[in-house]
Amino acid sequence: MDARDRRILNILSENARTSFSEIARRIGITEAAVRKRIQKLERSGVILGYTVVINPQKTGEMISLTGIDVAPEYLVEVSRRVGRMPCVRRAWFSSGDHTIMAEVVCRNTSELEERHKRISRIKGVKRVCPSVLSGTIKWPGE
Repeated sequence: MDARDRRILNILSENARTSFSEIARRIGITEAAVRKRIQKLERSGVILGYTVVINPQKTGEMISLTGIDVAPEYLVEVSRRVGRMPCVRRAWFSSGDHTIMAEVVCRNTSELEERHKRISRIKGVKRVCPSVLSGTIKWPGE
């Protein structure tokens, strides 16, 4: 991956709907070269997909960035189970305060509480630490 690939990724991160011709104009290469570079980034797994950014305040969703502390011997199983939960939009392994960080989405506080209880009942989970997001400072592309 070179500097042009990184510029393409930055442009697509700001707006995944940016046309190949617009990307080509902005970085000074041909549209065909942009197309080939993006296809290569997709095939190599650098670009995993394209998505829409939804404003949860407009849809009425609540989001919790939830820290999950896991006993080391259960990490693989807990991560699989958390990753399969429909309420978990994204999840990451962490080297910070918690073993796993999960973005948990729900409609209201009682649903959020139920989802956190479900996570806490998974064998190997030592502690669940929810942090409900109350507002957005920066959206992708800003």
